[in-house]
Amino acid sequence: MKQTILLFIIFFSGTLLAQPFEIDQNGLVKRKVINRFLKERGYQLVGTFKKFEGTDKYFALVEKENKQHYIDLNGQEFNSFSDVLKHINIDSINRVKKTSELAITDNEVFSIPSEDVSYSEKWKSRSFKTYIQNGKTGCVFLNDTILSAKFDQILITYFRNNEFLLLKKGDFVGVSNTKGEIVVPIEYNEVNLLQKPTKLFTFSAIKGEKTGVISSNGSITVPFEYPSNATYWKNLNDFLVIEKKQNGVSVFGIIDGTGKFLIPVIYKEISMFDATHFLVSIEKNGKRYGLINLQGKILSGTDNYQIKKHINNLCIITNYSIKSGLLDLNTDQLIIPCEYNFEFISGTKYIEYSKSDNGQPIRGILNAKGKIMFESSFQSLFFNTNNRLFLAKKGGKYGVVDTTGKIKIPFEYDKIDFLRPSNCYNGSLFSFKLSEKKGIINENAEILIPAVYDDLSMGEFSVIYKIGIESGVMTLEQNKMLTIKGGIIRGETDGIVRWQDSEKRKFKSDFYNHTIENIE
Repeated sequence: MKQTILLFIIFFSGTLLAQPFEIDQNGLVKRKVINRFLKERGYQLVGTFKKFEGTDKYFALVEKENKQHYIDLNGQEFNSFSDVLKHINIDSINRVKKTSELAITDNEVFSIPSEDVSYSEKWKSRSFKTYIQNGKTGCVFLNDTILSAKFDQILITYFRNNEFLLLKKGDFVGVSNTKGEIVVPIEYNEVNLLQKPTKLFTFSAIKGEKTGVISSNGSITVPFEYPSNATYWKNLNDFLVIEKKQNGVSVFGIIDGTGKFLIPVIYKEISMFDATHFLVSIEKNGKRYGLINLQGKILSGTDNYQIKKHINNLCIITNYSIKSGLLDLNTDQLIIPCEYNFEFISGTKYIEYSKSDNGQPIRGILNAKGKIMFESSFQSLFFNTNNRLFLAKKGGKYGVVDTTGKIKIPFEYDKIDFLRPSNCYNGSLFSFKLSEKKGIINENAEILIPAVYDDLSMGEFSVIYKIGIESGVMTLEQNKMLTIKGGIIRGETDGIVRWQDSEKRKFKSDFYNHTIENIE
């Protein structure tokens, strides 16, 4: 390391003519040389080297360990600009005049190698800055690129993503990136950045009275063939939506990644249905029209007004006779015709379906692949995600079946309801009703509490019951832990019972393991 430092001391010594840094006419140092030096010293270049007028000295602003310093071409470091002034014995020079011309103050870190230069007050990014010379605007970039002062205006804040600058010359505009490269030539009447721009579809532009689309490298991806006063563009994933106004009504189409029309401009609405399909609609009874795949083909059988997306690329389509079918988006095939009523079961991969067979209602369950798991003449089905079981009604009576259709609790009860999970039982519990009284049964059809109560529900550690004017909490073995008369239990959590006095209508609480009789 010491040898390396010694070599650099030798390397950077001598007169200005012997300097290893090659300074061009703009006062800029070739990057390979300076980068090697900066890396060795642990510096990061903030501004370019600038010759202090009236001297043969060049200085640049650098950062090291989050602190800013100045260095000269010999690698000498200065802690502040005032130290630079002392070094070159500036006392005899008009500091105000020379400092404003130099552009190397504590706030000015870019090097503009010209006289009669003023700088823009507002910065958009530390990596570039505009300047004005002889009434024209230019721009300097941190990579040492300079756009000479030949523009009427350079708008740094015009594009919302801060990756491009708008260049204006006369009545025409173009675009530069933040490296100083002109990516859109200055020959358009208007250039705008598309919402959610892609590399292929980056700018919409107007030339004359026509509009088109330009990529991020300036190539024309959509020719300027469309009337600018009636055509609008927006990106949709990797596709471009074209909107045309006809007699005040908008119609839409899609242009693909090759710049060709994938979907003609005839639809009232276009949106992404999933990664491989578009949902489109037209003036057809105000309803949805169908799905179009990435090849531009409208799927047969999707002439409908309702399409519901489901997991595993299945979707329900409903036609005008209010009948539903099942579409497999992997194959674009209608695997079940529109002869049923389908509903996705929320929070699951199952689909419930129903149909009428000679006036007899038939219900069943499909899995995520569209295969029938079971069907029967159920009057209703209700799925509970906690225990993966269905409440079903058949012949006016209620029972419970699993996802294969196997009967877990026979169809013998006037009503069955799921009970919330409880710490007092490891398994699924249901309340059942017979002759207006309630009991509790488990998923194996074992009656744990007979139907003798007016109401039953589960607390966290107990069963909450009501019979007549008495309410309370008890175990599954019907051992009563707390009772009240004339009030009602509202809930039990962590062994604390919350109950309400029916006369005063005030809420009270007590621990369930306290025995309280006849509370007034």
